Amino acid sequence: DDDVAVLNGRNFETVAGRAPHMLVEFYAPWCGHCQKFEPIYQKVASHMRMEKINVMLAKVNAIEEPTLSQSMGVMGFPSLYWYAYGRMRSYEGGKRNSSMVEWISFHARRDAVHVVHSNREAEDLLEAMGAEEAVIGRFLHHHSVEAMAFMIAAEEDDTSYPNSSMPYVMVLEARGLGPPKWHQLPPERRYALFDADRIKSFVATYRMPRVVELTGKVWRRVLQSPVRNQTLLFSDPFSPGHEQRMAAFAAVAEEWFGKVLFLQISSNFTSVLKYFGLTASDFPAVVVAVAGHEETDKGEMYRLDQSRPQFNLTTLPKGNLEEDVIYPDDPVRKLTGEELEQVVMDPDKDVLVKFFAPWCGHCQAMRTAYMEVSDAFEEHPDLVIAEFDATAHKLPAGLSIEGYPTLRMWPAERGNSTRNKLSPLDYQGPRTTADISAFVRRHSVRLK
Repeated sequence: DDDVAVLNGRNFETVAGRAPHMLVEFYAPWCGHCQKFEPIYQKVASHMRMEKINVMLAKVNAIEEPTLSQSMGVMGFPSLYWYAYGRMRSYEGGKRNSSMVEWISFHARRDAVHVVHSNREAEDLLEAMGAEEAVIGRFLHHHSVEAMAFMIAAEEDDTSYPNSSMPYVMVLEARGLGPPKWHQLPPERRYALFDADRIKSFVATYRMPRVVELTGKVWRRVLQSPVRNQTLLFSDPFSPGHEQRMAAFAAVAEEWFGKVLFLQISSNFTSVLKYFGLTASDFPAVVVAVAGHEETDKGEMYRLDQSRPQFNLTTLPKGNLEEDVIYPDDPVRKLTGEELEQVVMDPDKDVLVKFFAPWCGHCQAMRTAYMEVSDAFEEHPDLVIAEFDATAHKLPAGLSIEGYPTLRMWPAERGNSTRNKLSPLDYQGPRTTADISAFVRRHSVRLK
């Protein structure tokens, strides 16, 4: 373990505060997943040392350090956390050697922020990089609170991972400098942001084009956009009238930029069509998805009347609508980010959660089966069948998933002598009603 630092409650805060980048694993010695992961983690740590990447890999025995584990919100083993400049978040990469090396190398890279000392240097840098977009921060001092927030935002910007296509540039000693020619914005488009989260939200919002032509490459940006209201134009690029539709669409998008995300979707995105209840024969079509309250996540979808030549979003949700896209009755409990930890850690309840993405074809294919599982156990109040939209809500610290859908079960802790809530079970079988139900019965404490 020479390349993996061993931390405890006495030295954790000191080490985490000093290391510019640190990945820490909370583990239990008896956990089988932890035992399988140990040689991978050690190998990754050795790779970082040999490649001279400025990052520390550490581990904490969560059984010996229950207070520290509880303060970190550890919900299972192994739990991985990433520290950058003293700020913690859940590790969001994979757990295989190659994927871990790629994720850590990207987030610990030295050029997350390019530091220059004049506008001219910044212009020359962007020209040399061939950058079509950039985030520019102008500061008096490299170690100011505002500059540190900028650095944190750059490190946490995952929208360009694994390729850093949009550079962050810090212009130092900017007092008295006029606005650079590449950033002469009108007053209503100038912002002063000094908080890392606000910077990230700002960048994620304004880096998107007025109309996003959906491709596999932009999926990540769409999913991570803080703009949750969407207007979708379903139209194929070479279909009659497409250019006219796009022109009208773009005109409205300009007015609503930053408030509504405008997407153009082709018929080859069958999983997206299926989610919105459309087929290629319905083209062209316009659907407005109005986001619900973050606490309840109860949104609504509307299909606009195709006979109307103009898109008028100010009338929603009471406008002239051709039809509502009705959500069917669903017995599955919907969890938000704040509810998830409270529900799954309830010691008296068995909890099965499906982590999904609305656009995921596999998730859509198993929706009926999962609803039937929920129906089958509806008379058991101590057995919760729930789902969590991982694209609409942030996973709690200490919880990670590697793909969609992920089914994970937290058996009740009270009355369970073999397992606690910190060691949930992942379902790996066929996604059928019978197989999932059998898994629940086999591992449930409350059904026995």
